[in-house]
Amino acid sequence: MTAPQAQTHRRRLRRAARRRSRRRDADTSPWDEEELAFEDEAGESTLEQEAERRVRVVRETVHFLIVIGVLALFFRPAAFWVGLFWGFGLAKKWSRLFIEPELRQRWIDREVHRRLDREVGAHRRDVEGQHSRSMGELAAGVAEEIRSPIHSAKALVQRMGEDPASHDNVDHAGVALEELGRVERSISHLLRFAREGDFRFEPVDLAALINDVVDSFDERVRSEGIAFRIELATPGKISADRDKLRRVIVNLIANAFDAVATVTRPEVLLEAGHDLAGAEVWIRVRDNGPGIPTERIEEIWSPFFTSKEDGSGLGLAITKKLVEGHGGQIEVAEPPTGGSEFIVVLPRDRARLEDSR
Repeated sequence: MTAPQAQTHRRRLRRAARRRSRRRDADTSPWDEEELAFEDEAGESTLEQEAERRVRVVRETVHFLIVIGVLALFFRPAAFWVGLFWGFGLAKKWSRLFIEPELRQRWIDREVHRRLDREVGAHRRDVEGQHSRSMGELAAGVAEEIRSPIHSAKALVQRMGEDPASHDNVDHAGVALEELGRVERSISHLLRFAREGDFRFEPVDLAALINDVVDSFDERVRSEGIAFRIELATPGKISADRDKLRRVIVNLIANAFDAVATVTRPEVLLEAGHDLAGAEVWIRVRDNGPGIPTERIEEIWSPFFTSKEDGSGLGLAITKKLVEGHGGQIEVAEPPTGGSEFIVVLPRDRARLEDSR
């Protein structure tokens, strides 16, 4: 076997190996294999043709220099005209094969970088603007949450100062302490909301965790007469922060129980399972309460938004933050039978999710 034949044989063996590898990984059909083989051969053929054209141009350039050198020694006018016309065509070939592709690639890279910088800058401005709006809304919520009780406590203390001997001062002091207690609780909830950032991931048996949380609601289920159903489709273990995931489940169940407080026959359904691929697990909490108005669905995730008289407005905001900290998503829906439904989707293996990103 000659050297060119051996090289051709090695190329065929490499192509066959690549086809077998692609067929094994992607489980392709014979028609797909033939298409892949055609693409391989076409790609290699294009590269070989490009290389061959460049070699021919270089060879022609060498011949050009030799011819021009010989003519320049014996017949300079002929060297001038031959060099002019032949050199012009040769320069076009050099430009087309060596200079133009480089310039084209350089301009494309420059345009891509320019558009990428512009899009990244626009995205950064959008994120910063959204962050500023969120901070502004949060600051406004904090101010609104603590201004009223402080104003009430201040008015009561001023009234006590105007008449220190009044018999109502004890009642005024009690009310003032309650109002200041509201401020303290609001600040405490806000600090907890801001500090929910350190996660310690470990393998967690989701079904066992849910059953543990459900057991803690036994007394409330009996006292309020709630029909509480639990359906667990063996969700298995996931990578999660046990305490924070427990808080998510507690918040969703407590929120559902609060929603059915005014219903004649309160019902709450808690379900958990996994997708067909086993890559994600889901938790669904459904109630038959009054539901959430459509125009307020987006507002329920905002800090200090609440429809409860004694609510802090941070329960769902903290829940959403904890779910997103696990790399998951939380959504709210309206079941056909009424009420509301919260669905949490979590990746089973968060480390694999980060690697894929």
